[in-house]
Amino acid sequence: GPGYSGGDSFGGVYDFGEGVFNDYHTFAIEWEPDEIRWFVDGINYHNATPADIAPNEWVFNHPFFLIMNVAIGGNFGGPVGEDTTFPQTLHVDYVRVYQAPDTAERFEASFTDSFSGWQKVVLPFETFTRSAEQPAGAPDDGFGLSEVWGYGFKLPEGGTTSGSLLLDQVRLELIPPPTEITVVNTNDSGDGSLRQAIADVASGGTITFDPGLTGGTITLTSGPLAIGKDLTIDGSAAPGLTISGNNTTRVLIINPGATANINALVITGGLGNAQAGGIRNNGTLNLSNSTVTGNTVAGGA
Repeated sequence: GPGYSGGDSFGGVYDFGEGVFNDYHTFAIEWEPDEIRWFVDGINYHNATPADIAPNEWVFNHPFFLIMNVAIGGNFGGPVGEDTTFPQTLHVDYVRVYQAPDTAERFEASFTDSFSGWQKVVLPFETFTRSAEQPAGAPDDGFGLSEVWGYGFKLPEGGTTSGSLLLDQVRLELIPPPTEITVVNTNDSGDGSLRQAIADVASGGTITFDPGLTGGTITLTSGPLAIGKDLTIDGSAAPGLTISGNNTTRVLIINPGATANINALVITGGLGNAQAGGIRNNGTLNLSNSTVTGNTVAGGA
């Protein structure tokens, strides 16, 4: 795949102890999302996961095709040995492709067809419940949407049900972003953090803080908080809450065209260039009941 190793081959080495051409061998690959395992004659000699090629992109969670050929030369363009003899022949006894057992957890929802003609039907995710029938090995870890392997439709069984099922389109509808979000921890990022709230809240929305964060400090470790839309950040429910750049990064950047209303926060520990240490305002900033202190710009205070 492109971009994974600069065009070089990627794999492991297995020593047969003799020429590989002396006998037939069984080569196999077990290919799963985020992991590939290589076998020869039943021996697992190499595994690979995204961590093995990081920071390059893992490109193997997509369909691929198989090529079997006699490669002549070195590693993708290496020189052909002087003692190489031609012609050469590759003997392949068989090629088989197996599908792993389907262990995906099943969830279901239903609706009543009480109309004629085409009709839009909306099935919110919260209406789905775990199906009574599950394949062997299916997990029981809730209705997560990070990996969805397929979907299907069927008519009810039994009774006087008859007819056919016609579908025109199946779509995912985006839920409008929330207009109010409460920050519940002092983490730099991730669920419940201020950084995530800024990313998720609707334009014109309001971000507040759980009272349990009173007197706490949000220490930034992955760069400044960038605001690119109109929003309000109100710290009045958690008095004394501090946002710190940890003396390594600027705390806030207001991007052009954005209006930020910031209330009842302490902005400190920011480090920036000559244009700003704590807050760099390229848009519109309304700051109230807040303290901006202990921030530094390059070359001075």
